[in-house]
Amino acid sequence: MNSPEAEAFNRWQKKDFQQVEHEAASDWRSMLTNLNLPEVGRRMRALGITPQTCRSVKDASGLAKGLVHSRHEPEDQIALLFSFVNIPHHLQGNIIDRWSKAGFPPLAVHAPYAAHVLMVEIFFQIALAANLISTERASNRVDIAYLFYLPFCHVFVSGDKLHKLCAPEFLTKQQDFVWAPDLKSDLARMNREMLAASEVEREAGLHNLAPRPLGDDSNLTVALWNRHAPGSPKSKEVALPMSPEAERKLVEHLQSFTKAPTAPDVASVPSDDLDSISIERLVPAKKGSWWLIPKEIAKSESGKRD
Repeated sequence: MNSPEAEAFNRWQKKDFQQVEHEAASDWRSMLTNLNLPEVGRRMRALGITPQTCRSVKDASGLAKGLVHSRHEPEDQIALLFSFVNIPHHLQGNIIDRWSKAGFPPLAVHAPYAAHVLMVEIFFQIALAANLISTERASNRVDIAYLFYLPFCHVFVSGDKLHKLCAPEFLTKQQDFVWAPDLKSDLARMNREMLAASEVEREAGLHNLAPRPLGDDSNLTVALWNRHAPGSPKSKEVALPMSPEAERKLVEHLQSFTKAPTAPDVASVPSDDLDSISIERLVPAKKGSWWLIPKEIAKSESGKRD
């Protein structure tokens, strides 16, 4: 029995979405777009945020970062957070009490992700008031929300001009912003180079044909791989060859996990109490011109299912 999350993930891979999920997505986008951007701009300008006091997105992000790293006015900070992310009223007292018992440390220390969300929201409103972001484009409200995901990624790729302007202000030194047209161009370069391979080489599977991006550090994808991917060319590890018999036994061992019986209530058991967890992902054997797994293995597995 799969957990509810695993079941949902499997459905989403098949583009099978339930009505409740469509409604949740619709409500979320509606909440984002209902913000009256011109009114927000007027409100912030009334607080003294103008093009003269805030001349760049760096100035705007500096003001926002200063707020969540400050120990001053914690009540105002948490009130803003409650307002922006619609925290249910019955939860607010416990949240405030927990923060109070901790001695009201800076929000960025006490609740880093909540602080990040608040920082992005404050930045957006300051930038609107300072005319750094247009109040005439309603989609800016939805687009800025993508910056909420930044703490969870190594590389943020976008072809949106608003992201290109704002995202770098919230990235750490370990993260990169990549302009989508640049990445697409470099991926097209690699595709052209790999198409020169023989049919036999291509049928061996993409991971065998190109286990790492083709090119050198002057190529965008290679540079990103060397900076962020484990086992990059700079790694000192050397892959040891594995015999066909050893590979077969390893595959059988891994497959045994998916065939093992599970308790009917496994979804309610804390993951720390389980000996093992098996999560299956659907991977197409071939996509476009490329075999994602060796053609021979794909055909063999297909024959077993038939």
